[in-house]
Amino acid sequence: MTQEDRGDTGALSEPGRTRFRRGEIDFRETSVVEIAAVSLVRVFVSFDVDQDEELLERLHCESARSGFTIVGCSESSSPSQVERLLNQVGQVDQMILICGEHTESSVTMSAELHMAQEAKIPYLLLWGRRDRMCTKPIGAKTDDGIYNWTLPILRDQVACVSRKARSTEEAESLRRTSRSA
Repeated sequence: MTQEDRGDTGALSEPGRTRFRRGEIDFRETSVVEIAAVSLVRVFVSFDVDQDEELLERLHCESARSGFTIVGCSESSSPSQVERLLNQVGQVDQMILICGEHTESSVTMSAELHMAQEAKIPYLLLWGRRDRMCTKPIGAKTDDGIYNWTLPILRDQVACVSRKARSTEEAESLRRTSRSA
């Protein structure tokens, strides 16, 4: 495989398939089925950009079969990117945080988690490395579980988080309606 056959992140791309570049989908190389998938759950992926880049690639490969589409992801942080990052996080249905060995020391992941909590964006913690001890980002609640990363668990948890968020929104809407009446 040559360097040209790889996307910017090193992810292999097949002819006629999406070339994934850190939160971007090149729609010129995307099939009709993949374009239709954009209506699925929109997810921002938070991960340790210095340690776990290959885990983002793995999640991207599994996203179409798991009921979600990745619309944004972590990037090396700089003060000028904060506003854009806030905008990206505010546009998603939920956030997936891929936990690795060094997650607790990732300032970027902690900041992204804080943004999700402030915006009341539901999130899911995934155990990124089966054979190693993974940690939660700073700011995660003590009762936030880290879920094993298998395709059925990923699919079920994305659906569960979405259902829970919808029911919470509906309950709040009903409370507002009853107060105004």
